[in-house]
Amino acid sequence: MFAGIPILGDIMPLDNFSAYSRQELAAVNDLIAEGTTARDQARQMHDRLEQPTRLLGEVLQEYAVEKALHDAAIAAWYGSGCPGDRPDLPSRMIELERQIGDLRRDLGASMTALEIAASGLQAANEHLAELHIRHRGALYRAAVEAAAWRLRTRAVPALIQALAEFGVVESLEVALRNLGYGPDPQPEALNAADQIRRHLAAVRQSTAVRGDLKAARRFLDELAQNPDLELPDPGEANVEFQQARLMQPAEDSSIYVNRGPGEEVPPVFEGVHDPFFENPVREALMRAEAGLVGDTGTGFRPPLVGR
Repeated sequence: MFAGIPILGDIMPLDNFSAYSRQELAAVNDLIAEGTTARDQARQMHDRLEQPTRLLGEVLQEYAVEKALHDAAIAAWYGSGCPGDRPDLPSRMIELERQIGDLRRDLGASMTALEIAASGLQAANEHLAELHIRHRGALYRAAVEAAAWRLRTRAVPALIQALAEFGVVESLEVALRNLGYGPDPQPEALNAADQIRRHLAAVRQSTAVRGDLKAARRFLDELAQNPDLELPDPGEANVEFQQARLMQPAEDSSIYVNRGPGEEVPPVFEGVHDPFFENPVREALMRAEAGLVGDTGTGFRPPLVGR
């Protein structure tokens, strides 16, 4: 805790970074593999015991077809005045009746075992579903640990370096602003400080880097199977430039005040022109360093303060 603000060490102990949830994820992966094997074995047992029921249904369907054909032959025989002998029962129909009897006898003997196998299969499926829910929670916690570790080891040092660069310019702005007050105030210093402040605001508002959502999704998919995976390194920066919204300095309204004879109009201080930002060669170099050549294709050019 620093000045009432929690830091990463307060959110998660540094010695446990990328450890507990990754270990839990690996353990759940092993349990899912064991649960999947047990579920497959229970399904095979259930399917084997359920085979007489499926065969009985198939035989009953075929028997219904044969019986319908035989009944149609009997009806036609009656309709024609019963000529000759009555149509005999087809041999296939007799064979199917024998199969139906055998299957029903086997089915009655294995019904208890089938019920036990069905109960075991249902329990295996429910246990596997619970493991998948537990796996999802462990996966997301491992992702949080990976993100916290990456922030602590990679992002924070880079952020400190970037803030230090801004701090150099901000210190100059504060030093100039302080010169504008005191026993010997210098209005020119206040004007220069305001110009630097506007430069800082323009840089912060106009420059952005878009992340890679596809890489993040790919990391999650691979982390589910490989708990030791680390976040990928950033690729080429996708830099976006936007028009900075800067407040224009208020116009000095004192120039419109009617003054009597002998009163001097206070000087109006012009804005400081910075050759660094007004040099076209420097502009081309800055755009080349940002990966932009000429126009961006959208008609938009990065804003340069002072233009």
